[in-house]
Amino acid sequence: MNETLAWSLIATGVIGAWAWLWIGDARGEVKRLAFRVSMLLLAAGVLYAGRRAGIFALVSPGFAVLLGCIVLLVVVGNLFGVRFCDACGRMHRNLRDSVCRRCGLGLSQHGLTTRRKRPPLDPTDPLGKKRSTLRH
Repeated sequence: MNETLAWSLIATGVIGAWAWLWIGDARGEVKRLAFRVSMLLLAAGVLYAGRRAGIFALVSPGFAVLLGCIVLLVVVGNLFGVRFCDACGRMHRNLRDSVCRRCGLGLSQHGLTTRRKRPPLDPTDPLGKKRSTLRH
C-alpha cells in the first residue's frame, strides 16, 4: 500500500468519524451503514498501522494471521451486538430488548440481520414466557 492510499484511508476514516457524530437524526439504515463502514475502516487502519510499525515482520506468519483474525473477530462481534432502530435510528447494544425504547418499533434479532425479533408475551417482562417456566 503506498503513502497516498494510506493517507486517503486515514482522511476517509476521519471524515467518516466526523460524519458519524453529526448523523443523529438519520434513519437506522444510514446509521447501520455508517457504523459498518467506520468499523471496517478502523480495522483496516489497525492492521495497516501494525504493518507500518513492523509488527508483522517481527512475528511468525502464524501469529500474524492470528492477529488479523483477532481484529476481524472484534469487528464482527461489534457488528453483531449493535442494532439500530429503523424508525428513529437509536443505537441498541442490549440484545435482550425486542422493541425500541424510544419509539416502540420492533428491533432486529442482532446487528447482522434485518429479521425482526419477536416481542415478549408480557411487555413488562423482557424474557417473556421463558421466565415463568424456569424452576429455582
